[in-house]
Formats: sequence, C-alpha cells, structure tokens
Amino acid sequence: MARKALTLAGVAFLFATGGVTSCRIFWDRTGWFALLPIPFAVIVILLVLRSLRALVLIPLYVLVWLFAYGTAVLVVPSEWNLYKWGFYPGPYAGGLVGGFGVWHAIGFVRPRLLPVNPLGACLVGCIAALPFGLWLTKSASWSSTDFWINFSFATWQACVGTYLYASCKKASQQKPDAGE
Repeated sequence: MARKALTLAGVAFLFATGGVTSCRIFWDRTGWFALLPIPFAVIVILLVLRSLRALVLIPLYVLVWLFAYGTAVLVVPSEWNLYKWGFYPGPYAGGLVGGFGVWHAIGFVRPRLLPVNPLGACLVGCIAALPFGLWLTKSASWSSTDFWINFSFATWQACVGTYLYASCKKASQQKPDAGE
C-alpha cells in the first residue's frame, strides 16, 4: 500500500512539474499558446500508453486544450464580472471539458485501456480547475503569469494526470491489452 502511494505521489509530482514547465514556457507567448498541453501529452504517452502509435495523442491534446480553454472563456465573458462573489464558473467548465477530452483521447488511442464511464475524469477535471477560479479572483485577468497561474496548471495536470494513470493502470491489470 505504501509503495502504491509513493508511486502515485511520484506520478503527481511529475505531472505537476510538467504543468509548471508548460505554463512557464508556453503561457503568454505569442504563437506558443496552443503548445501548452504537449508536456502533459508526452508524460501520458511515456507513463500510460508506451507506444509510438500514442504520438497521435499530442495533436488530440492540443485540440482538447484549445476547446477547454475556449469553453472557459465563453462561459465567463469579460463583461460578466462575478468578482464580488469570488466565483468564476468558466474555469470549472473548462476543467470538466478538459477532463472529458483527455479521457476520450486515451480511449481513441487504446480503446480497451479505459473503463466506459468518463464521469470520474470529468469530475476530477472540474474540481482540479478550482485554482484557476482562485487565480482569476486574485488577478482578475486571463493574462497574468504570477504564482497562481503556475499553481493552477500544476494542480490540474497533477490531479487529472494521476487519475488517468491510476485508472489506466487498474484497467490494464483487469483486461490484458491484446497488442494494441
């Protein structure tokens, strides 16, 4: 049990490091914004999928990221300021879409690896997006590059990545993957 917890802590640390790194390199850089999910995708490929075929995950995660970010921005237009309550629903919607998207992208690459229900990934993605709401409350800006945005990306990627790792590991132990 302790070994499993230590492994999951290491996986979470790796994903958190990837989240901070991708944020520091790609956030707020003209033309590089869409590349933000690449470190996350590479970590998923190396830890979970372990095949060359899985490289298709990189463009899929870029599309998921752009769609999730677009959803977050659309849910909270700049005119709709709920700052006085400290609540921005956009990041939670984006986190839910992101969790749903990364879950299904893995299922697209290796269908037998995931259980049928993506509800857990959606819930983890939504809850893990809570720091993005705090970041907006603190900075009231989509373009701030302070501690909170780094913390937000690290948290989301650590939570969702670790959830994906644990779910896929459990599924692979239950159903042997016939060479996919």
